Amino acid sequence: MPDNSTKHIHQNKLRHYVASSNSVNVIFEEEKEFGQVETPPTATEESKFYEVLNNLKTDNLNSYNLKVLKNLISKLKYIFTKPVQPARVGAHKIELEANAVRRKPHCFSVPIAYRREVESQVQELLDLNLIEPSEAEIAHPIVCVAKKDSSIRMCVDFRALNAVTKVPVFPMKDMRELIFIAGSAHWLTSIDLLKGYWQIKMDEESKPLTAFTTHNAVYQWKTMPFGLAGASGTFQREMNRILKSHSEYAQAYMDDVVIFSKTFEEHLVHLELVLAELEKLGISVRLDKCSFAAKRIKYLGHTIGGGKHGPDEDKILAIKRLIRPTPKKELKELLCEVTSLATPDANLPFKVHCDASDYGVGCCLTQQDTEGIYRPIAFASQKFNATQKNWASIEKEAWAVLYGLNKFDKWIYGAKGEIISDHNPLKYLNQSPKLTRWALALQRWNHSITHRPGIQHRSADALFRLR
Repeated sequence: MPDNSTKHIHQNKLRHYVASSNSVNVIFEEEKEFGQVETPPTATEESKFYEVLNNLKTDNLNSYNLKVLKNLISKLKYIFTKPVQPARVGAHKIELEANAVRRKPHCFSVPIAYRREVESQVQELLDLNLIEPSEAEIAHPIVCVAKKDSSIRMCVDFRALNAVTKVPVFPMKDMRELIFIAGSAHWLTSIDLLKGYWQIKMDEESKPLTAFTTHNAVYQWKTMPFGLAGASGTFQREMNRILKSHSEYAQAYMDDVVIFSKTFEEHLVHLELVLAELEKLGISVRLDKCSFAAKRIKYLGHTIGGGKHGPDEDKILAIKRLIRPTPKKELKELLCEVTSLATPDANLPFKVHCDASDYGVGCCLTQQDTEGIYRPIAFASQKFNATQKNWASIEKEAWAVLYGLNKFDKWIYGAKGEIISDHNPLKYLNQSPKLTRWALALQRWNHSITHRPGIQHRSADALFRLR
C-alpha cells in the first residue's frame, strides 16, 4: 500500500496492472538519435482472452479441429472480453402485494475492520455501472460474510422486501431431464455466464426498492442483485427466451448453458449460432469456466456425454474402497455417490425393478445397451409409515410396483416395458379391493409383470437390504 501498510484481499479482487500510457515520448530539438524505445506491455482483457484461448486443450480433437474451434471462439471474442453489463433482454420487476406495508429494516453496523473492503467493493460496482446513489426512503442493510481466506462477501439482506413481494410463478427446468437430453449427445459444450444475475437490468420503478445502505452512503441496484424473491424465475425466463430458437441443441439451467450435438461439424454450427446469439444480446461469458467440444463434460453436478451420466468421475473411485455401509447416513452417501447412470432412450423398452421389505420399497429403472447389458437409469426408494408396515406382503410388493411406475412415469409412460418383481403372487391382484384399485391404476402403463427370484433381484433389493 502507498503508506507501506499491508492489506489482505481475495485473489479475485487482484487486478492486472495496466499502464496509464503505452509509451513515453520526448521532444528535444538538439538530440537526433534517441535509440530504441522500450514500451512495457499492458494486460488487457483481450490479452487475457488469448492467454486462456492458447491454453485451451481437448483430448477429443486433433490439431486441425482444435485450430478450427479456436478460430471460431476468436471470431466471437467480444462476449469473452466485455465487462459485465446489462444485456439487451427483459428487466426484472418487483411487484408488491396488495396493501403491503413496508417496514424499515434494522440496519447492521459495518465492522470497522471491513469498511475499507466494503468501500472497495461498492466502488467496483459503481465503476461497472451496476449500482447508483439512491435517495430511497427505505434501504436494506448489508451483511459482511467472512470467507475462509479472510476476505469478505458483501451481501444485501432483502428479507423485509421479500416478505411483501408478489412472486410470479415460473417453472424451472427439470435438472434430470436436461441431463438426459444433453447426455445422449456425442459432442458437448458448457458455457458459464459472467455474473449472470447482474446482466439482467432492473425495471426503472423497481430500482428504489433495492436500495441498500453501507456505513457512509445509500445505493440502489441498476441490475438484478442476488437475494431478491422471484429473481431466479426472471433469469430462467430470459434464458428460455434467448435459447428458444436454439432449443433443439442448446438448453440452460439458470446461467449454466449446454450445447449438444451428434457430430463435430454439426457442433461447430450449433456453437457459433449460440455464441452469436449471446453476442447480439450483449451477454458476457467466462471463457476460463467453459468446456468446448468435449465428449464428456461436467454439468449440473454430473458428468454427462455419450449416452451416460453420473456423479463426478473422481467419486466413482470410492467403489474400489467400498465397504458394507451400516449407518443410514453411509448408505445414503453410497447411493448418491458411486452410481454411474445411463441416459434413457425413448425408443427402447424399459425395465422397472421393484421390491419391498418390512421397512420400505426400492425401485430401479434400467434399459439394455448396445452390448446387451442392462444399465441403471434411475433409483428410487420410500420408507413405510406405521400403517404401511402392517400391510400384508403382497400389498407391500404391489405398492412397490405402483410407486416405481409413478416415480419413473415421465420416462416410461407410453413406452413398452416390463416390471420385474420377486413376488410371484402379484398376478392375483384382484383378490383384494385395495389391490384391485392398484391393479386398475397400473393399466395406464404398457408394462407386463415378470417374476424374478429374490437372489437375482439385486438392483431394487439393495436399496433397503443394506442395513
